[in-house]
Amino acid sequence: MDTDINPWLPDPLAKQAKKIYQKKSGNFFEIDELKEAVRTLKKTQDMKIGTELPTLSILSALNYPDYIKWGNPYFNENNASIQLVLNGHHFLQWLHPQLIAGFISFFVDNLI
Repeated sequence: MDTDINPWLPDPLAKQAKKIYQKKSGNFFEIDELKEAVRTLKKTQDMKIGTELPTLSILSALNYPDYIKWGNPYFNENNASIQLVLNGHHFLQWLHPQLIAGFISFFVDNLI
């Protein structure tokens, strides 16, 4: 739960977000969304991105060894890809907003 709540929220809002998260986590809509994610994964698991399409992967340092091990095609097979590995958990954009925004801007500006 702590990685799902923005760590930069002021304390009263963070407490309110935790209460909402605890009450709503696992509700019907969340479970339905997870089921749909499985169906989407099955539909797309054999799809490939062409090696000429530039891709940017923003990855957590905690998960990076798994991406390398399992051969993520977005950066292991794609010659036009770039990977940005940052310390943190799932929501890296909350920990590194300026760095990520700057890197995305640089990436888009250099797509020639």
